Amino acid sequence: MRCSPRVWLGVALAATLLGCGAQAPVAAPPAPVQNAITRGDDDRDRSTAPMRQTRCMLYGDIAADYVRRRDVQHESFSQVFDPLVMAMDDETMSPETKARLGDSMRLALAVYAHPTWTAADAYAYGLQECERTTP
Repeated sequence: MRCSPRVWLGVALAATLLGCGAQAPVAAPPAPVQNAITRGDDDRDRSTAPMRQTRCMLYGDIAADYVRRRDVQHESFSQVFDPLVMAMDDETMSPETKARLGDSMRLALAVYAHPTWTAADAYAYGLQECERTTP
């Protein structure tokens, strides 16, 4: 019976290790569970921070756009708000999208309730509301 050189090398290595009384490799001690959980939370916070910042900038942009629509395009509150209300009645819309529409409705309401707000004021308000409400 003929064996390949790899088999002979494997057998020779095993015999050498067993014959010489080599120690079996020892596993590293397990990491503390609490530290692993804490590190996971930190990583998750770091990975969602840019997404949250982008979302909040979008809120500010939406609020500033409502000021532009109010002051430049002279759209009334009902012209802005009514399409949002009709969109909320869409049965196929996901709950996340409905939540974003609700946020847009609140921003439109705030902008039209404060006719002296500039685009910068509305942008700051949108950022503030997003920071306050977004986990």
